[in-house]
Amino acid sequence: MKTLAVNVPQAMLAEQARRGPTAASRLLAVETIGKEPRTADIKTCDQVLTDESEFWAVRQSAARRLGRMQSDEALQALLNAERSGITNQRVLSAVIEGLGTFVVSQEAHGTVLKHADRQQPLSVETAAIRALGQMRASPELIARGQKAALEAARKPSRRAVRYAAFASLRALEDPNAYSAVLELAQPARDDELRGQAVSVLGRLGRREEVREQTRTILTAWLYDPDRAAQIAAIGALGELGDPRSLADLERMRGSARGEDVRKAAESALDAVKRPEDPKRADGGLIDRLDTLEKQNQEMEKKFKALTDRLDATSKGRSPAKKTGAKNEKK
Repeated sequence: MKTLAVNVPQAMLAEQARRGPTAASRLLAVETIGKEPRTADIKTCDQVLTDESEFWAVRQSAARRLGRMQSDEALQALLNAERSGITNQRVLSAVIEGLGTFVVSQEAHGTVLKHADRQQPLSVETAAIRALGQMRASPELIARGQKAALEAARKPSRRAVRYAAFASLRALEDPNAYSAVLELAQPARDDELRGQAVSVLGRLGRREEVREQTRTILTAWLYDPDRAAQIAAIGALGELGDPRSLADLERMRGSARGEDVRKAAESALDAVKRPEDPKRADGGLIDRLDTLEKQNQEMEKKFKALTDRLDATSKGRSPAKKTGAKNEKK
């Protein structure tokens, strides 16, 4: 019902972080210090992190605090800790998580890639794959991270790792991953995480070259017999943000039997109507208006042809004879 705020001198907090009587007191101290990237606080967190006798949760907190400091000294502390050979998997995972916050550091990016491997413990590999989604150190490292995420998204990767991989693929938004994600989203694969692939497909399909194809595929999957895939397709259309999907989403909201499907349709409708990129919405709206205009023109042609036939029938002669009669008068 309330939070605890500790208002004591920084020197006292540093002492408590290193020598507090209980793990809870040391954890509280670590979580309180380091709001500014001061050298003394970085040193304290470094000492806590590299102390193998310390409780793992306290060391985790120290690693995450270093990641939030975003200074060269904090980065070096995390890199040194990783090189020291941390044996506790949960602490190593927190170090990788902290390194992932240094988005443009090539050294951090390369270190995280080293742990994005199936030979690593589950928590470590999961942390590395998830961190790769936010790192942008260089085109070469980004490409390697994308490759690692695609590999991790496929079986026989472990379930938690695959979830992290799909999250990274969504964040990276690399168009080169589109074909691979489309393959993973196919119903024939009978994949329990197909919904994750479908969701990412909606994000990757926003490029103009594949947008119409993506919308067609996702619209067909709105009626997939698999309820999870159906909900994922609805959400993916929201991610796609194409106003031409509004009618289909309205139909799903009005006719769906399941409450979860209706809620998904409502969320997707809101996403399409209030997109992240207004220019993309304008472009999709123009496309939709063009389509409606073409349909209207076709309907006018059919209506005129039908009217001509009715006129000819009522007068007992065909449109051709009617034209001929006009020519004779002239």
